Amino acid sequence: MHFQPAHDLFLFAADLRRIVQSFDPITQGMAFAQGRSYGLRVSTLAGMAHCSESHVRRMLMLLTLSQVDMAAVEGGAPYTPILARLHQRHRNPTNDGSEPRAIEPAKPVPWPITAF
Repeated sequence: MHFQPAHDLFLFAADLRRIVQSFDPITQGMAFAQGRSYGLRVSTLAGMAHCSESHVRRMLMLLTLSQVDMAAVEGGAPYTPILARLHQRHRNPTNDGSEPRAIEPAKPVPWPITAF
């Protein structure tokens, strides 16, 4: 059994608030990732940092970017379009966005549906 010393979560919360207010998005993502490694939930991190849960998730998602995109964000490029592109790739990796996919018709239900 490995013993891990307890982390001072009050100091971590103070540092987290300072980082969210003053640092670039990649640094924020690394701070949130550190909190996740402590076992903290996204909602807990959002409360500690006085930000929304979606902000925490977006900053964590930035850590999955390529090195080129990460460097661009660190340099001040807007991260919203980069995240949208990343989100689109994760939702449908086979669709490059050049043409829409065909929607398949729904299959009929083999039994009658009655209201309860």
